[in-house]
Amino acid sequence: MTNIKFLFPLLIGFLLLSACSKEKSVSLEGSLANCTDDSLRVYTLVGSDLVQVSAGPLNGGSFSFDAKLPSDGFYWIGVSQRDIRSAVLVAGEKVKLDGQCGALQQAEVQSVSNDLYARLSQQMQLDQQRYDGMYRQMMTTGYVDENMSGQSQQLYGKMKGVIDSLQKADSPIGHALALNISSSPFDPANSLYSSPLEHYVAEYLPLAQLKNPIYAHIPMLGEHAGQFTLLLSQAFPEDQSKFETYLDKFLQRIPGNTVTHRNVTARVIGMLEQARSASYAKYAQPYIAAYPADRNSQRMQQVIPAITQYIRQKAAADALFAEGNTPPDITLPSPKGKEISLSDLKGKIVMIDFWASWCGPCRRENPHVKKLYAQYKSKGFEIFGVSLDNDRGRWLQAIDEDGLEWVHVSDLKKWQSVAAQAYQVSSIPQTFLLDREGRIIGRGLRGASLEQKLREVFEES
Repeated sequence: MTNIKFLFPLLIGFLLLSACSKEKSVSLEGSLANCTDDSLRVYTLVGSDLVQVSAGPLNGGSFSFDAKLPSDGFYWIGVSQRDIRSAVLVAGEKVKLDGQCGALQQAEVQSVSNDLYARLSQQMQLDQQRYDGMYRQMMTTGYVDENMSGQSQQLYGKMKGVIDSLQKADSPIGHALALNISSSPFDPANSLYSSPLEHYVAEYLPLAQLKNPIYAHIPMLGEHAGQFTLLLSQAFPEDQSKFETYLDKFLQRIPGNTVTHRNVTARVIGMLEQARSASYAKYAQPYIAAYPADRNSQRMQQVIPAITQYIRQKAAADALFAEGNTPPDITLPSPKGKEISLSDLKGKIVMIDFWASWCGPCRRENPHVKKLYAQYKSKGFEIFGVSLDNDRGRWLQAIDEDGLEWVHVSDLKKWQSVAAQAYQVSSIPQTFLLDREGRIIGRGLRGASLEQKLREVFEES
């Protein structure tokens, strides 16, 4: 439970300091062991780059100077961009930093604002975890009972009260804490949206005042934007239009041509690159045009054609391996050296299972697959295991250790396997489910989805 009474004196002191201070400098002092550098620097994030905004002398590891800042906010203090410590810097405050060079990330930072931020974060953590847990349950089940709705409203109101008081003083702490509240409570009776998920993505970060320029110096916003991009890609994997609609709605809350917008967009583009998203070029091209000198703009120019080519190849693969199509035949050696073909199994329900002894997720899935194999083998279910191993001994050992009694083949060429290339497999585990005529009836099935599909298939047959 958030103990507001305990924090009240510290909070009032901070608000008075914030209200009275018109300075744009922070007093930095402390000592750093094992330092050979002669200056301590303060950095802020601009796009993809850390940019120095202030610096002061280091004398034998000791320092004491006033750092000039463009705004209150969260900055990095260090001797280089690779050896830094994040800190809340608020005009008029004294910040003490003690640690050692080469390990500044573990340095101790003390000030009114840093102490307050640490205490508030800790005190609000339990309420935040309970609130997030209830919301995840609502999104997973799609069901909201009155008791859960009431509890989430109460928790939200409690956290909002603390954040509001800090935001009124334009405190970077309040604006940062606002990012931890991903969504307002979902009330099905009064919501504009039909489901908790739709409410969540449409009203993401409801307490964050994203038009406030202070967010240019709260880099955690970029982290949340990246997480939001990932969530959208998982929520709407086959609906690019809906994905972009919700992402655009979020980005439009941030004024264009601002450092905040640049920082957030850079993080979003980075996440789109990781996902090899078809939306990558839409967001990368305007960024490149606006910030040609950015460190990552040149990289983005190179990534665009690479992702475009990947999307085309994926579309071709999706068409080739669409449900109803007959995939290419596979003929490879078994553990005993006998050539076995996929087509030999025609007349059975067959799952092609691309796996390897070194693939952790594959091995963890095997007990569940064994259970399904035992359940449906007598009804005509067979598994055609294609290993992407390159070590015969480890392949055979994994088959024995996991007790895998189905058909196994491999050319021991790892990712260069002719079967993996024919089926355009770039990650494992990967599965293809075939009907008795050898036509695809499912792809990428694992866990509960595989269990459900097999139940449907054998109930119909």
